[in-house]
Amino acid sequence: MKNKIINAYIYSYASLLVIIASYKIIALLLHKNYMDAFADLFINYQGGFIRRGLIGSLLLSIYQISGISPITLAIVLSIAAYSFIFLYCLSKLKPYNYGFAFLTPCYLLGGIGIYGLGYMRRDYIILSAFLLITFLWKRLSARLWLYISLFICIITILCYEPFLFVCLPYFAILNQLKCQKVRTTIIALFILLLTFTICCLYPGTPIAKNQIWESTRSFLPQIGTIEFIGRNSMEVMKFHFYNNFIRIEHNVPCLAISLVSVIGMTYYLTNGLYVFNKDKFQVNDRKGIMFYLCLSYIFQIPMFICLSTDYSRICTYSAFTSIIMFTTIKYDTLVRYIPNKIDKKLNSIIEFTDIVFKPTKFKIFSIMLLIGIAEWTGGGIGQFIYSSELGTIIKCIKTIMNFHL
Repeated sequence: MKNKIINAYIYSYASLLVIIASYKIIALLLHKNYMDAFADLFINYQGGFIRRGLIGSLLLSIYQISGISPITLAIVLSIAAYSFIFLYCLSKLKPYNYGFAFLTPCYLLGGIGIYGLGYMRRDYIILSAFLLITFLWKRLSARLWLYISLFICIITILCYEPFLFVCLPYFAILNQLKCQKVRTTIIALFILLLTFTICCLYPGTPIAKNQIWESTRSFLPQIGTIEFIGRNSMEVMKFHFYNNFIRIEHNVPCLAISLVSVIGMTYYLTNGLYVFNKDKFQVNDRKGIMFYLCLSYIFQIPMFICLSTDYSRICTYSAFTSIIMFTTIKYDTLVRYIPNKIDKKLNSIIEFTDIVFKPTKFKIFSIMLLIGIAEWTGGGIGQFIYSSELGTIIKCIKTIMNFHL
């Protein structure tokens, strides 16, 4: 009976999100009520070479050639990238009895239905590029895959330089398994690091910011994230470091809230598939998901602290890349390359979890319902509650009550 109640709830919740997301997309298109952060997609090379400028330059070039609205292009690109990731996860996780409803937690699907199009910047575009690299990994020869994947990585770093930290550990694993040459892997990683370094040498100036804004103000209602170009990098780092690690809201440190979210997400992803299909999802599969998650957390530390990356993005990138890698390379294939100490540590963590907080369907459901992620850096306990499924349901009800197009 308990399972029937849980299943009825999660499918009702998923349906509610689809309705709300559809409404918000339509309202956005009709009223042109774009988020400030939407401007992030239109950072371009109008002010000279500047990091994160490639997508904006392409959108403006297509606009100049075809006359198609860059806003329309950006929305279509964002929704297409989101759909690509969503359908991939749905198809790959379905054999584990892990259906549509379980792709809805805020830390797995980000902002659709929760913050409108809260991730309609470049996150799912970046993740789609990573997914394409893993998709080609199984279908191309080693040399051809290396050349094409390197090209995709370089292009994506020019679109959003923190992509380096998202893809670096996984690219090294994929390349080593495919090419079986350490020297080739080192050279490829050096090329990616060089691309990232070049981007960081040209962060932009106030003059560049003004030139970029002039190139976009005819179709963007607000300057949004373009305003951050030209600010002192050290001051921005200090601001984010304070909000991520030191700031206290309602006597609760933001760092403590972040740790609860990370632990909840790790438990959810490591055990969610397991409790719904123990025959297909074995202990090594749980270790695989946990290994990929921890690898992602570690390599995104510089991206989080130094590059002013939103906390919710870190969680979204970690969740999706770990699922993509898990469905691409099983832990059984990877384990011979992993030090024995790490394998034993993963085993001990899983055994400890099974003793102290044994995974059940109800616990997975409770985590979905009660644990959220602060939407923006330093969002605090208010955003933590507001972004949980319980908070999302309240927001959905408010949206329905205030319905208008």
